Amino acid sequence: PTCVLAGSINNTYLLEKSRVVGHESAERTYHIFYQILAAPEDVKTKLWGGLAGATNSSFKYIGDCEPLLIDDMTDGQKWEETANALAGIGIEGEKFDTFMRAICTVMQLGNISFAENPSNSEETIIDSKDELNKLGDLLAVETSDIEKALTTRAVTIGRETYDKPLKLSESQETRDAFAKEIYFQIFDYIVAVMNTMTSAENNYDKANEVQEFGRVSLLDIFGFESFEVNRFEQLCINYANEKLQQLYTLDTFRSVQEEYEDEDIELESVTFPDNASVLRLVEGRVGVIALLNEECVRPNGNDETFVSKVCLVNKDNPDMLQGRLFRPYEFAINHYAGTVKYDARMFVHKNTDNISSNLLDLACKSSNELISVELKAAADARLAKPSGGRKKKGQSTTVATKFRSQLTALMNSISETRTRYVRCIKPNPEKLPVRLNLLSTAEQLRCAGVLSAIAISRAAFPTRLHHEDFIERFDFLSSARFGDDEDEKKVEAGEGNSSSRAYVEKVVLDILGDDTTVKEEGQELTAYACGKTRVYFRSGVLEQFEAKRAAALSTHVITMQRYARGYLERSHFQKVKASVIAIQATMRRYNRRKLFLRILQAAINISCWVRCIYAKKLLICLRKYKAATIIQKYWRSALFFGYFTKCRAAAITIQKTTRGFLTRKHNMEKTEQNMRQSKTFNKLKDFKQSILKLGRAAALADAIAEKAEENKLEGIEEQDSLSDEVEVEVALLTNANKQLMRELEALKAENVKIKEKYHNTEFQLKAVSIVKNKLEDTLKVKEKDISYLRSEVAKAKQKKKHDFSLMKQAQDVKEDEYKSKISDLEAKLQAAKETIKANRRVRVQPAGLNGSFRRASLRNQKGKKKFSDNFDYDTEQDVLTNLGKKLQPIMDPIGSIMVNSNGKKKQKKKWKWAK
Repeated sequence: PTCVLAGSINNTYLLEKSRVVGHESAERTYHIFYQILAAPEDVKTKLWGGLAGATNSSFKYIGDCEPLLIDDMTDGQKWEETANALAGIGIEGEKFDTFMRAICTVMQLGNISFAENPSNSEETIIDSKDELNKLGDLLAVETSDIEKALTTRAVTIGRETYDKPLKLSESQETRDAFAKEIYFQIFDYIVAVMNTMTSAENNYDKANEVQEFGRVSLLDIFGFESFEVNRFEQLCINYANEKLQQLYTLDTFRSVQEEYEDEDIELESVTFPDNASVLRLVEGRVGVIALLNEECVRPNGNDETFVSKVCLVNKDNPDMLQGRLFRPYEFAINHYAGTVKYDARMFVHKNTDNISSNLLDLACKSSNELISVELKAAADARLAKPSGGRKKKGQSTTVATKFRSQLTALMNSISETRTRYVRCIKPNPEKLPVRLNLLSTAEQLRCAGVLSAIAISRAAFPTRLHHEDFIERFDFLSSARFGDDEDEKKVEAGEGNSSSRAYVEKVVLDILGDDTTVKEEGQELTAYACGKTRVYFRSGVLEQFEAKRAAALSTHVITMQRYARGYLERSHFQKVKASVIAIQATMRRYNRRKLFLRILQAAINISCWVRCIYAKKLLICLRKYKAATIIQKYWRSALFFGYFTKCRAAAITIQKTTRGFLTRKHNMEKTEQNMRQSKTFNKLKDFKQSILKLGRAAALADAIAEKAEENKLEGIEEQDSLSDEVEVEVALLTNANKQLMRELEALKAENVKIKEKYHNTEFQLKAVSIVKNKLEDTLKVKEKDISYLRSEVAKAKQKKKHDFSLMKQAQDVKEDEYKSKISDLEAKLQAAKETIKANRRVRVQPAGLNGSFRRASLRNQKGKKKFSDNFDYDTEQDVLTNLGKKLQPIMDPIGSIMVNSNGKKKQKKKWKWAK
């Protein structure tokens, strides 16, 4: 059959309210508190102003806790995720703010601190006024109402109600109870909203057509708890674990029994651990829960009385422990997972689960709808109970009674379903990855009841194998073969039972032989049992099969190992052989290469030595060739340098003459021009002075005319005399002006002549420049001739290289002869020098290697030769003449080697001797 997911419903069992007001140092309280404090500042301020800048340490219920990553997400990121999830179920906007303010109320209650009243130690006051004002702001209630509800309790006696002051510890318990109750109502509210949003009736489209929905339930059970101090919550949790362990044990035994029945095997009596006595101790008629309920309804009931009653009534129960060193409020129970000692303080108070009417009235006054509505419903339920007197049987509403009822309903629901168990094991207490603590893991397996379940499954036949697995593993140990029996032949033919049970039993009997029984606890029992699909073995029987199998396999394994080792050794030998051959080949190649490199180095050395000899000879030839080249270079440079000097001197002379002529002519013309200009300037100066005089005369005439007009009455005679003088002056100025005009005309004529001469001078300069250009062209032609001569010299040099080499060889042949002759002549020359020095009249000095000598002449002031009276001139002259004649044949061949630029032999140098 197929099905679809129509909806879901959540049920809660025993919410751990104690974690709201306190938790272990290594743990955290509920995550929602940390997420609110990690929310953005603007969101926190919007929810409640007291959250601005608040941290974990700002609230005592939360405490100072380091940030924690959950699923690689911070508390701030989790806040966004939680807000989105609440919006998904309809809690958003104003509902969301109300919901979060209710949680903030729980957080703020922890900051309320109390102190004893100085005037009365039996009364309590609130000493944290600032925190009280913040709480009043959250609840929108007067602070006096809050203080009264937390420090007093309403007591009803008859029809009258009195406010009883609370002690310090009682006020703190009241505060914590109020905080836990608010959180419990908030938790139930959000579960109810989730059930409304996810229920099948509200979400499935065809809900009206379905008579009854099927269900698949997931139960997150409590883990067994045993702390240093175990309280009422731990008793309830361990009670639930005992019930679930009993169900788990029965299911395990039932599954084993069903398996044996299916396999058609008789199940003998099986003993397994039973925790029925512990359950009777907890939930029996005179058990812990019943006596606790009785103590809760008894006036002046207390925890120590409860403990004494439990220990006294159940003293015969082996699971009830009361140590000598136990305090009056302590007792222990031997649970299936171990012994747990409980601290019974506050058992009676926690079991009543009844907050004072003052707190309920305070909650109803709050403007927070979530707190007022949910707690008002709890107050209405409280008012609906019968007032006064003892409660009747069946009317108890204690926490333990509610929890037992829920647990009984849960067991009934589980018994109607097919149950599967998943055990979660924590590998190490540090919660680190890839680390297993064996002791901790074994302890968890024991507490989870897994070890007892294993003991049940191993009670009769601990080990079992499927027929196919058994045949595959042990068939080769038996000589029997499938198909030999009549029943097996029918199976092969397709008739009869298809099971291999008969063949398996035949194989087992063939392997065991006569050892078909084993002894256990002094009884002879069958060693095996063959079922329809499995074969079962007693303890130790399968180990015998494995030992025989190992012995049989060892024989075959040895044979296989022999062949394998032989193959490996042969392969190894072939590899070693190939390696040796490769090493030998490498060494031979190395030796041959080494010998070859030595021969090669020797050949290189010999060839290098031979090349050095030839290179040395070539170097000698090149040096000689270079020497001859240098001699030719200087000879040719001397030859062409003379020609070049003459051409340059001629050009310089021409340039000097031309420039002198032009310069002198220009200077003369410049002098004449300057003289004319000076004359002209002088005449212009005189002309200007004449003009100035005429100007003064005109000014004087004007002045006289003005004066005459002014002095008409002075007389006509004076006027006539003045006019005569003016006429004379005007005549003189007129003549002077005419003279100046004539001079100006003469100057203009002279200026025209100067211009004509200047044009003639320019024409002459142009002629001189033409001559200069012709001289430059001639110089260029000469330079071309010089370059042509140089090219001819280069050609001659290339042409005569061969001749020079031949002559050089001939010169090398005759050089030795000449050297011997020169040495003889030098000896004779030395003798001649000594003879000359002996006379002490003249000094002879050799001029060079060619054997020429110059005689040092002594001249007097008149330029005449001066000789000593003892100097024999004829003898000295004869010696030098004979020496020159003997050196002449030696120097003639050397002089004949020199050639001029035209390829002709130079004229033999005449060796002259100075007297």
